[in-house]
Amino acid sequence: MEQKNLLPESSRFFNKLLLVLLCSIAFAAAVNHYEATALVLRSILQVLYPIFVGVAFAFVLSIPQEALEKILGRHRQMRSHARSLSIVLSLTGGIIMLFLFANAFIPQFIQTLRGFGTALPEALHEVAAALDGVPTLQKYVVELESVDWNQMMQRVQEYLASGQAEAVYSAVHTTAEFVTMMVETFVGIILGIYFLGTKEMLTRQMRQMLYAFCTRKNADHIAHIGGVFRQKFYAFVCGQMLDSFIFMMGLFTGMILFGISHAAMVSAIVVFTGLIPMVGGVIGGAIGAVFIFVESPTQALIFIILLIVLHQIDSNFIYPRIMGRSLGLPEVWSFIAIIVGGGLFGVLGMLLGVPVFSAFYTLLGEYTRNRLKEKEHLPEDDQQ
Repeated sequence: MEQKNLLPESSRFFNKLLLVLLCSIAFAAAVNHYEATALVLRSILQVLYPIFVGVAFAFVLSIPQEALEKILGRHRQMRSHARSLSIVLSLTGGIIMLFLFANAFIPQFIQTLRGFGTALPEALHEVAAALDGVPTLQKYVVELESVDWNQMMQRVQEYLASGQAEAVYSAVHTTAEFVTMMVETFVGIILGIYFLGTKEMLTRQMRQMLYAFCTRKNADHIAHIGGVFRQKFYAFVCGQMLDSFIFMMGLFTGMILFGISHAAMVSAIVVFTGLIPMVGGVIGGAIGAVFIFVESPTQALIFIILLIVLHQIDSNFIYPRIMGRSLGLPEVWSFIAIIVGGGLFGVLGMLLGVPVFSAFYTLLGEYTRNRLKEKEHLPEDDQQ
């Protein structure tokens, strides 16, 4: 026996119209009071920051943890403790990598900063001497040599010393914010470990809530969207780590072969900046070129040429092979995602823009193909 429709079509239309009006009023109020809205959103994000850190930490750590758990699960004696052992081994590996990075980066970085003030004038004089033989640049060479760099550095020190009170207040404020962020980050890491240990239970509870409060069709759509986002982020993290490692090893090997200084420090910088898609290696290399230029402009020039060659090889051969099949996002859309994400959310937007855009790109492509198939307008070549 067919059930009677409790809501007539007119009543359903009225409810939808009322919902649209309420959403429009709420959006208009948020736009008109954007400062208060931004303050509320910022406060909410600050409260949820440890949870975001925990989710991100658990997601990244789950990549080696799942592989280790599968290996340990093959042994009957370790099967019951495979989860806890894989988490401990993954954490230990991460701590060792951070220690190696700090040991390679921090000492050289501090040493370079100490000699920056005295080495910069010498490097610039060396550049001026090299350009002295070019007639069109002699005017600029004379101006460059006439600069008293020691006096300029002294003026900078006097300027910084003149605002000691403000500098102390700023330093205390910045230190307090940094300590707060570190504490919240540590709490987030602890949450991430708990998330890893109970991920099956959390996933099951979320699915139960999803299917309890949504229709089966809508719940299937939401689950599919979540699966696409997870797959894109997983492919992005694995691909970026692999591409960054390959670029780092190529750069480190090239710097050792050509006798370029600060090989370990610059390679460590490139590892982290290389997580930014497409342009991360260039940003890290540019930072390294400044430190190399202070000691030897000639080495800096060789380093820039080496960086350009490696970036061309990486952009045209390595990166498309690693990321192209997994993300399925053309390069032009990758650049757009980086620009838009960086403009809206800074460095974090540059990091997350590509996988988010790739997920939307995939979902929009699926929706478009389904709509065209329903209308029977999709050509046979495009259906494949």
